[in-house]
Order: sequence, then C-alpha cells, then structure tokens
Amino acid sequence: MKKALMIFMGILLMGTSMSAQEYKKPMKNAKKALAKYVKDTKKNAAEITNAMNFLDEAMAIDGNAAALYNLKGEIQGTVADMEIRKTLLDPTYSLQNPDAAIASFEAYSKALELAVDDKKAKKAAIAGLESVQRHLDNIAITHYNLKDYASSFNNFSSVIKAHELLSANGGKSVLADEAAINEKTFSTAVTGYYGEKLTEATPYFESLYTAGSDEPLVYEALFKIKADPKY
Repeated sequence: MKKALMIFMGILLMGTSMSAQEYKKPMKNAKKALAKYVKDTKKNAAEITNAMNFLDEAMAIDGNAAALYNLKGEIQGTVADMEIRKTLLDPTYSLQNPDAAIASFEAYSKALELAVDDKKAKKAAIAGLESVQRHLDNIAITHYNLKDYASSFNNFSSVIKAHELLSANGGKSVLADEAAINEKTFSTAVTGYYGEKLTEATPYFESLYTAGSDEPLVYEALFKIKADPKY
C-alpha cells in the first residue's frame, strides 16, 4: 500500500512538473515574434500582436512564472519605447498605447514579487524596472503637455513606485538624490491635484509638507483636501 502511494505521488509530481514546463514553448514563440518586431517595426508590425498572443497562451498554462511576467514587461516596454520615439519624431502624434509603460512596470513588479529565490528572474526584473522607469517619466510628461493630468499622475506615481522598488532591491533609479525625488514627488502631486485624483495625491502632498516644501500649492491642496487650518 505504501509503495503504491509513493508511485501515485511520483506520477502526480511528474505530471505537475510537465504541466509547468508546457508554457516554455509559447514563451519561446513570443520571444521570437518580439525579436522579429524589434528587427523591423514597420515591416513586422503584426509580430508585436503575435508576441502578446503567445504570451497569453503561456500565462494560461502557468500564471505564476516570474519569467513570463518579465517577458510581459519586455513586450509592453518595447511598445512604450516605440510610442516615445514616435512622439519625438512627430509632436502631433497621438499615443495609441498610452498605458504600455504602466503595464510594463506592473509586470516587472509582479516578476520581482514572484522571483523569490530565482536570482536570474530577479535580476531581469530589476533591469526591466530600471529601463521602464524612464519610459514612465517620458510618457507622464507627454500626458502633462496634453493636459491629460490624470494619466500623467498614473505614470509619475509609477516612477516613484519604481524608485522605491529599485532602492529596496539594489537597482539604479533615475531619481539619484533627494532633490530629484522631491521634484518628482511634486510633479506627481500636482498632476494628481489637477487630474482630480485628490485621495491618491494626498500622500505625495503630505510627503512634501513633511519635507518643508516652499511650494504654495502643497499647502493650498492639503487645506482643500483636509480642511485643516494648520495648512
């Protein structure tokens, strides 16, 4: 009886292992499609969609693989990079994938969370966050210039979150010093204020208040939000 149970458990574990490995084929196909797209973005424009479809197929098999979230971050980051390039070449260009950088950031964040003892996946997630942090900042500025303050806030706040993750995991953030952090915190707070995201913007205003900011808007906003005379 004991031997039979051991055999059954062995078969069960083998089946689980094989199932977990099945995602690698569509993941490989997704990487190939992405490589084709990067090689010639105009000629192979459809390949970015193929890459996403293959990734969805892989994630349907295993939705907890850090490698897949890293790949999702890479795909979405590539889309964000192309969007930024187009806005630089044509200031009148309207973003077709405005949430790509945020999707990339969220994917790399999830990969970092899932990596645990997987050093390779963790290293890739940190490198991805370093890369996408710049995309988030650039897209936030693009939204700001278009007066889409709510979208600008979403991206600026993700720049701050990326900074916090990178700082906690030995990565290199674009916010190199306290002055840069305060400046980006203010940009985040301002866009949240004008984007009517007062609740979400409050922690950023409070951080600036604690730091002794001399920006009048900090006190004006906090008084409006909290109706507290001390502001």
